[in-house]
Amino acid sequence: MTRRRIRTILLVVGVLPAIAAVLFAAMVARMLLVQHSGDSAYDDGHFLDAAGHYRSAGHLDPFENWIAAFDAGAARHADGQYAVAVRAYQAALAFGVPHRDSCTVRINLSLADEAIGDKAEKAGHANAADDAYQAGITALEDGRCPTDSGHGPHQTKDAKRVDKRLHDKIKHNQQQKQRQQQKKKRQQQKKRSESKKQRQQDKKREQHKRQQQQQEQQRKRKQQQKRERLLQQQNQQGAQQRKSQQNLDQGWGYTPNW
Repeated sequence: MTRRRIRTILLVVGVLPAIAAVLFAAMVARMLLVQHSGDSAYDDGHFLDAAGHYRSAGHLDPFENWIAAFDAGAARHADGQYAVAVRAYQAALAFGVPHRDSCTVRINLSLADEAIGDKAEKAGHANAADDAYQAGITALEDGRCPTDSGHGPHQTKDAKRVDKRLHDKIKHNQQQKQRQQQKKKRQQQKKRSESKKQRQQDKKREQHKRQQQQQEQQRKRKQQQKRERLLQQQNQQGAQQRKSQQNLDQGWGYTPNW
């Protein structure tokens, strides 16, 4: 192999790392630009645009794509799309968040779950609300955030405060359910009592009606008996009058009625 050939090979070998470095620098620069665009859109309140930029940044950074998923989740969270935010936070955890940053993701995840629970509770879906609150509690507990957060006592205190609030909301819902059950039970008892009272009143009315019917029947029988007696008396008087008339007609004279 000639020296010229060797120099050509060495030149190519030396150029390849430089090209790789340039390409990597360009990728990093583009990623930072996209990340900056996402941050600007987020600051301006354009959360959907921000989420799109963060997803693009994730494709450009295969080593820490959990950051892009987390940022996209935060953008959706700020826009009120809590279910989408939850999925993005869960994706960030699935990508493998460093232990130090795990509770940052988990606290945001629990807050999104809490928002979903609040919305369900407002709509009157207490069971769905409790499920969402419990999901937030589980997210914190799985990372031991209420006792040992990665960013120290301050973050631990934040996680503990969120955890307590979620527990309190579940407790409140359970108490509310108990009160509703007790109220329903009282209403049922009242309804049964009113139904029983109504039946008693109906029975009394029925008895009174039967008594009235019996009295009416007795009155009618007495009237009938009275009419029959009057008719009988009239018949007897008529018979006597006819007999007296016959005696007169036959010349027997008056026949005293004794």
